Amino acid sequence: MATFKFKGLDEYTAQLESLSNQSDEYIGKAVFEGAKVVADAVKQSIGEIPVDNTVYKKDGESRTGLKSVQIEGLRDSFGISTLQEGNNDYQNVKIGFSGYNKIKSKRWQNGQPNAMVARSINSGTSFMRKYAFMDNATRSKKSDCEDAMKNSLEESIADLTK
Repeated sequence: MATFKFKGLDEYTAQLESLSNQSDEYIGKAVFEGAKVVADAVKQSIGEIPVDNTVYKKDGESRTGLKSVQIEGLRDSFGISTLQEGNNDYQNVKIGFSGYNKIKSKRWQNGQPNAMVARSINSGTSFMRKYAFMDNATRSKKSDCEDAMKNSLEESIADLTK
């Protein structure tokens, strides 16, 4: 029968237990690091949205971009939510838009909802051309986001094992 001998097993077990006790903290930190990478890309892409300040369009003609006030509203309202625990012990954050911009109307007495404006330009509408700024930013930074999360976890584990 084979025999295995380990030295320092108690120390190794203590490190694993410590890692387990702090895993939620480390995972949350990693999720935020990944979200920051994507959020920075989205902030940059907001500045690249075409500006179309024309007041009226001809019948059937689509807007090619947003008004300056709408872009300013998107820039000011963009952010990262607090950490949320989902089903099956998942931890996540949301990046997106809140509040209202300064364009008020009979329908939008508080101003247009920024989330609606972002969705309209990102997906396009019958009166606005599609400019997929959110989709492009998130897609282009997927691997950078994963790397940031991986690096954050590796740093946390390395600090623990010191």
